[in-house]
Amino acid sequence: MTDDAEVTAAQIARLAGVGRAAVSNWRKRHAGFPAPVGGSETSPTFSLAAVEQWLRAEGKLGETPAEELLWRAVDGTGGSGDATAAALGALGDFLGGGTSAMVDPEVARQATRLAEDGGRSAVFEGLLGRYLDMYARDLATGSVTVSLAKLMAALALPSAGRRPGPDPVTVYDPSCGSGSLLAAAARLLDGDSDPAAGDGSAVILLGETSDAALASLARTGLALLSPEAEVDIRAGEALLSDAFRDRAADAVLSQPPTNQRGWGVDTLAYDPRWEYGMPPRGEPELAWVQHALARLRPGGTAVLLLPPSVAARRPGRRVRAELLRHGALRAVVGLPPGSAAPHGLPMHLWILRRPDLSSPAPSRVLFVDESDAQRSGPTPSTRTSERIRDAWLSFDADPDAFTATPGLSAASPIIDLLDDAVDLSPARHVPHPDTGLGRAHLVHSRATVDSELARLGALLPDLGPEREPSAGPPWPMTTLADLARSGALAFVAEAVIEAGDVVVPLFGGAIGQADVVGAGDAMVGTVAARGVAVLRTDPTQLEAWFVAGFLRSDTAARQAVSHASTVSRMDVRKAPLPRLPLESQRAYAAAFRRVAEFTDALRLATGLGERLAQGVTDALAEGTVLPQA
Repeated sequence: MTDDAEVTAAQIARLAGVGRAAVSNWRKRHAGFPAPVGGSETSPTFSLAAVEQWLRAEGKLGETPAEELLWRAVDGTGGSGDATAAALGALGDFLGGGTSAMVDPEVARQATRLAEDGGRSAVFEGLLGRYLDMYARDLATGSVTVSLAKLMAALALPSAGRRPGPDPVTVYDPSCGSGSLLAAAARLLDGDSDPAAGDGSAVILLGETSDAALASLARTGLALLSPEAEVDIRAGEALLSDAFRDRAADAVLSQPPTNQRGWGVDTLAYDPRWEYGMPPRGEPELAWVQHALARLRPGGTAVLLLPPSVAARRPGRRVRAELLRHGALRAVVGLPPGSAAPHGLPMHLWILRRPDLSSPAPSRVLFVDESDAQRSGPTPSTRTSERIRDAWLSFDADPDAFTATPGLSAASPIIDLLDDAVDLSPARHVPHPDTGLGRAHLVHSRATVDSELARLGALLPDLGPEREPSAGPPWPMTTLADLARSGALAFVAEAVIEAGDVVVPLFGGAIGQADVVGAGDAMVGTVAARGVAVLRTDPTQLEAWFVAGFLRSDTAARQAVSHASTVSRMDVRKAPLPRLPLESQRAYAAAFRRVAEFTDALRLATGLGERLAQGVTDALAEGTVLPQA
């Protein structure tokens, strides 16, 4: 990069080997951190030279990794995406065995050195990832995560990759972006790191993308990844240019553009690709679906990543119905939210197959709903991917014998889906998991709630005679601080909690949640968390529940508040406590303990009651129980 090079916060984090949150903290806490020199308020950029100088002065910058140095050399313009793409493409050609005339000799040496350790394809793939991070905001990349691309390839290629005959396997992506889906297909067919696991077939990788620079980079990257494959990536809009109209693919993988305007609805009205109906103007995704089917050989499989709205929008219902009637749509899979961009939506995978007239028409469609699955990151988990793949392979082998898994999958008869809406959202068709909401379970739950409610009244202590509030408390008062000085109790700091200790939360004015640790409590043997006071009483002078009970009162909370400037905090040492003989303390302790037990039982009964009410509602709504006539 030049001396004028600028970097984003994400690039600073990568440079220093920290997370982005650390960079944000540095900006807030260090007055000397370099000020932004460009970008926007929400995405500022900083002078690379100034940032490096600051990082070195603060001892936060070690030796710059070789990968970082190589990227800087490639991104020599410090902000020109076109120039960087050209430099990256030239380096890719060099790594693939081409001439080095267009590559700076030092860049060539750095790349060669890295390639000796990690391989030529890995070096280029890392640089391509940096390019996409830096410049993809201006590009429709069509790229998905490695694990999601691997899942999509696994869903499309089992039948395509193992078909008989010596012909090569052709994989096509009409919106290939950086080629991530085609790369996943190549790895799967080549056996990835285990050649014995691959199919061994020759591979043809075809792709189109609207960005010429990205087309060139994708072509280079795929050629490096799979040197034996035939790679043909064209620049153009697939719906309009249809560069591969004369090719028949075994598999199509794609994340088409969403909410696309000007996709060709006015010029493609009589296009032969619309075998299942003219896509409505506002349904460009259904045009891409039909384009994918038109480029498949009979029996070939397509897997498309689509927004969930495509499964349910009313204008597209006729096309969806025709896809079902002809047996072209074989499965709809609901992914967890955040699995792919746009990350706020639970995206769908549509698995399609071009009808083969030599095979009987299918009568069922598979639905898989993983929209509630837990994720460990911005991609489907390995277990989620395995469940989706296993469900598809089982269904594809014998749709009529497929066994539904409540809460996960179902095989619905096509005839049942052809209603007025033709809503293909998986959540509508996958049965709810068995929650045990049969009548016997609900009757048992109701009996438990009745039992808990019945014992609530018995838990509250009996009350003695009433006193006039104006008379004031009938006892002399002291504070916890005074009791600590006298040795009646101790404030235990950073010590192991013992049975009988009084634990007092201090955050948010919560000393009213003071409690006494029981012998079997999980807290016994642990160290108190920050923000929790631990009091240890001398049992010959103080009853623990006597202390905890008075701390639960509003009076104790009010008097324990300390004010410093505009900040309030709890100082439990100021909390008041009556001076009473041990015998009187025991009477109060017993009463306070019964109130605490009542509170716990009330919470339990409330939770049980709420679950019972929801269970009865669900059981009635799902028809597992019927109302009393």
